[in-house]
Amino acid sequence: MKTRGGGSGARRGRAQEPCPIRRGPCRAGRSEPKAVPMSGSRIPGLLLPAVFLLALVVGAVWYVRHRDDD
Repeated sequence: MKTRGGGSGARRGRAQEPCPIRRGPCRAGRSEPKAVPMSGSRIPGLLLPAVFLLALVVGAVWYVRHRDDD
């Protein structure tokens, strides 16, 4: 019977070499994960910093253009 998780990653006493791509042992015969489309929940995490930086640039441009106004 196979158990899931909690193991050291070694099978039947053989030590496996560390994987250079990710943490943990290398798993022979497994391919790298396939690329999946971006989910909608990541959109705010991408848009909010962009909007913040845009507002910062607009504010800096406005300041430079109006700093000599009296």
